[in-house]
Amino acid sequence: MNRLASTANDTTATFGNQALHALKFAQLVLACAMKLGSDWARRALRGAWARASVSKRP
Repeated sequence: MNRLASTANDTTATFGNQALHALKFAQLVLACAMKLGSDWARRALRGAWARASVSKRP
């Protein structure tokens, strides 16, 4: 447990002035956001195409 978390002493010095652990977490979050975004865009576009094809029928 990190007893310095959320205190005035919670600085990068407590973990060797490196934030590599945060970089790994940020990469994971970005990958998840991109995946969710691509799924949402695919569903949104599929729905838009379906609505467009229905409205063009005679």
